[in-house]
Amino acid sequence: MSHSHSHRSIKSALKPLLVVVALISFAVTAFSFAQAVNADSTDKPHYSAVYKEAKKHLGTSYVYGAVGPTHFDCSGFTKYVYKKAIGKTLPRTAQAQYNGTKKVSKKNIQKGDLVYFGSSKSNISHVGMYIAMAG
Repeated sequence: MSHSHSHRSIKSALKPLLVVVALISFAVTAFSFAQAVNADSTDKPHYSAVYKEAKKHLGTSYVYGAVGPTHFDCSGFTKYVYKKAIGKTLPRTAQAQYNGTKKVSKKNIQKGDLVYFGSSKSNISHVGMYIAMAG
């Protein structure tokens, strides 16, 4: 067995474990603090454009600090997608996006809204986009 093949097999075997670890880590962080934010009163036409642009980049590699379009980190992704889809300029980091966007209650969250995660309002470490409620 070649070294390259062995490395690929180990990588393939570890992938499910890494996904589980990442999900557990993400869940712990998400439950400690989550705030829904409406990036620009995203109405249905805007949501459609934002969602369509976001879908184009599914599977794009994660690289810390990357702003696209060939690699993204979480806030680079939301910044890129909003600018490309509806011309809305968001700040660069998750914390700056949180600080610079309008807050909405969880019960009023709409598709396309941004959801922030962190240990406190002053320690936001991740941003994602609300697509739909599971279930």
